[in-house]
Amino acid sequence: MGLIGNKQAGLGRLLRLAIFCCGLFLSSTTALGGEACTLRLRQAYPLADEIQVYLDILDENEDQIQGLSLSELGLTANLGQKSCRIRGFKPFVQTDEGVAYVFLVDVSKSLTEEEFRQMKEAMGIWVGAMTDKDRAAVVTFGESVRVVQDYTGDQTVLRKVIDLLSPKDLKTQLHRGLAKAIELGRRSDPQLPTRRVVITLSDGREDYTGGMVKDEVLAMLMEDRIPIYALGFYRPPLSAEKQRYLDVLGEFARRSGGDYWQMNSTPIVQAYSNVRRRILQSYVVSVACPEQVMDGSVTHLRLNLTQGGKVLSDGIDLRLVAAAAGASVERGSKGKWVIFVIIGLLIVGSLVVALFKYKAAQSNYPVEEVIAEAESGAEEDKPSLPGIKIRLTPTGKSEGDQAFELKLIDRITLGRERAENDLSFSDQEISRKHCELTREEDLVFIRDLASRNGTYVNGVPISGRHRLENGDVIVIGRTELRISFDSQLVF
Repeated sequence: MGLIGNKQAGLGRLLRLAIFCCGLFLSSTTALGGEACTLRLRQAYPLADEIQVYLDILDENEDQIQGLSLSELGLTANLGQKSCRIRGFKPFVQTDEGVAYVFLVDVSKSLTEEEFRQMKEAMGIWVGAMTDKDRAAVVTFGESVRVVQDYTGDQTVLRKVIDLLSPKDLKTQLHRGLAKAIELGRRSDPQLPTRRVVITLSDGREDYTGGMVKDEVLAMLMEDRIPIYALGFYRPPLSAEKQRYLDVLGEFARRSGGDYWQMNSTPIVQAYSNVRRRILQSYVVSVACPEQVMDGSVTHLRLNLTQGGKVLSDGIDLRLVAAAAGASVERGSKGKWVIFVIIGLLIVGSLVVALFKYKAAQSNYPVEEVIAEAESGAEEDKPSLPGIKIRLTPTGKSEGDQAFELKLIDRITLGRERAENDLSFSDQEISRKHCELTREEDLVFIRDLASRNGTYVNGVPISGRHRLENGDVIVIGRTELRISFDSQLVF
């Protein structure tokens, strides 16, 4: 089995290299060598001991520059304030990696039957060119949003799913469709490739009453972004209103680290082929940060490229949660320092208390009052940070239990272990560290922390980060909680 797997992996690499070489000769969007004018980070993915970065180096025409090596580039990286080391740099096609594709398909009547058939043909060709390491999922959006096929590498299954698609809906929930595709892209399934992309063809129109708004999608793209490669489609003539919708679609694509093309007269099959070539012609950079701690915090990663006296730079915000095994080993080594710090604080605390007792003995002043005054003084000096007041009320079988009122400043964790969470429960179906609530401005989000039984919102399991609305019902284990909050910040 191992020998067969190695042969298949080798054939996959040869196929990808063949496609790549053909692209060099046939595509007008690839430059061999050339002067770098733009550095564009597409995606960054934290692993146990490094960060995998996918990027493009573009010339003045926004064409990808191929044939570069690390020796001819001055490439440096910083994670927050810390300098990192560039461990590796190579074209993506020379790696043994796959890609997790999310096909986001508009099933409204924006496209004619013939145009929709061409789009299905283009996706079928794409699926047929997938390697054994690639995976793909299919999400449709129209009057509703559905994951019609979860990630799979089975080309036969994917083709059947695509063949069954048809344009039948009268309304379009583009924004919710993008949100669902981003959630799929953030999945941490161990068998999925680290590289994730969303591919969609759309006119950019969002006409569903009460649907998600543009700012909600942009908020999801602020961290852990998943690149969206969008094809802007319109039926002539191009009016100002149509262009306005297309501009929003382009903004989503660029903010995500992806790309946008306004198709004009380009055939649909050719447009999809160009997008796939663009994805495969990226570079992969391995960034090693020895002092990085995978503690779930959001940190800014910045890469700088120097060529011929010109310095290019681009950055991306990512949450430091390692996806690969081995992260716990690194955290364990850091844990020794935490123990030393705690011991040091205990010693200092003991000395302070001893000092207070000595002063109290000399002045006949009660020790308890001296310590109380010191503690109250420290509390007065502590600034009050802004947050959102939230209330979690048990419902369902948990109805009647005590409600919880908290102030969400940046992050609140929920779980079974009291010492590790801001809010703990005795429910044995809840994981030790189950989920977290986070705040961005006046928005509240929930994220499952790889719990054993998952996190549900209004009966639907969530993956990645999910925005909460006032009145939503959260289910963790056997516990149901209705969340209520006012978006106004309090101090």
